[in-house]
This record gives sequence, C-alpha cells and structure tokens, in this order.
Amino acid sequence: MSDHTVSPDSVVVYEYNSGRKPSAEPHLHRSFEFFMVRKGSALVTAGDETRMLFVGDAMLTPPNREHSMTCIGECEYESCLFSPDLVPLFVKELRAASPESCFFRPRRTVEFVSEEDNTYLTVGFLYSLCGMFFDAVRFTRGSEPQGLPLINRVLKYIEDNYTSSVSLSAAAEKFGVEYKYLSAYFKKNTGMTFNEYVASCRINRAKYLLAGTKTPIADIAADCGYDTFRSFDRNFLKLCSMRPRDYRAMKQP
Repeated sequence: MSDHTVSPDSVVVYEYNSGRKPSAEPHLHRSFEFFMVRKGSALVTAGDETRMLFVGDAMLTPPNREHSMTCIGECEYESCLFSPDLVPLFVKELRAASPESCFFRPRRTVEFVSEEDNTYLTVGFLYSLCGMFFDAVRFTRGSEPQGLPLINRVLKYIEDNYTSSVSLSAAAEKFGVEYKYLSAYFKKNTGMTFNEYVASCRINRAKYLLAGTKTPIADIAADCGYDTFRSFDRNFLKLCSMRPRDYRAMKQP
C-alpha cells in the first residue's frame, strides 16, 4: 500500500487499491478510507483504537482521522479512498453524531466499483458502505468530543469553511496560537502548507462538480471558494495537470 497522506499534488475523489501485505505508517488525509481484509489478518489503528482484523473485517475512517495498517503474516486487502463531497448526507450525519468505533463487519458482500465508473455508480456504492457502517456501529449524539488535538480542530475548521473565506491568520486567531507556530505545526503534521491544503479541498470539490454536474465552470469556481476564475483555472492546472474544461470533457465525453 502506498503512503497516501495528504499531498498538494494528489487530489483524491475516488481511488481503489488492492494487494498483499498492507503497510502504512500513521497518516491522515481529508478523504474517507474504507479498508477490508480479504485474506489473513492485519493490525489496524484508527485514532486511539487498535484492532486485529481478519477476513471480512473492515475499517471506515472519517476525514482527518489518523490511522495505520500493518500486515500480520500473509494477507490480502482491498480499500478505497473517497472525498466527503461524494457522500454529503453521511457527512451531515457525522456532524450530528460521532461513531464509537471505526471498525465493523459489513453484512453484505462488498463489490468495489472502479475509478472509471460513472459518478452515479460510485456514489451509490459509497452510500452502501456508509449505510452498512451506520447499521453496524453505535453513534453518540451531541457535541464533538473535548480535547481533540489541535491539528484535528484546524482541519475541521478548514473543512467547514474552505468554500468561503479561510486563512491561516484567521485560524491562528480562532485557536489562540501564534501565526508562525500554526504555520510550522500544520506543515509538520500534514506535509502541506495551510494554503496547499485549502487548495486541495477546493479542487477536490471542483473535480466532483465537474464530473457529476452540468454547472457552468465559472459558477463551480465561485462555489469552491475562488474569487476569480483565473485563480481557479491556474490552481486546477497546477494540481491536476489539466484545465477544468478538459477534465469535464474527459469525465463527461
């Protein structure tokens, strides 16, 4: 398994992985991650919880939750990363309630879709995963748990505000820390600068809208938090190696 920690040049909407001997150091990203053992066993950690997973056992980690996987002996796995923009109703549920565990055993056969499948098939598959998780895990209603690490609080702040005005200086003021400290702290914990992470959130949402809607590209730019189309076009080209119109043409031939 490759290290898929958040990266300014890796904007994931949906990504499927499979193979043998999964191994990933503790990492986090703004995507959900579903991981399932197909053969053998793996030691998996999500947040403060560690479990030995056997054939048919799975994990679903919310965005920005640190997690890791280590193979025990011979094992095979399948996994997928997917943007929260693909499952907005489930994201809304997670804002109202917190799952008591990231680990569960799907009650139905999991048949992964490919990265080439259309948006509707992908969204349907992902909601089925979220539904199985919702049925299998207890949720605690109410406010967020207290004492979350600063990085998790900052990432949530970005997630809640990236479609409008969001800045490192505003985040530093909100969380009562110095600008320079937060800048270095954020880079150390994510491998990205604050602005790079915001850009990845915005372009991730833009890719979803370009592939799955007929919304005019200029409107998508504004919806994703860009003041000008030029800055949106430039950032999209930088992160995706193509312009927004070309990405839409590829996804909606």
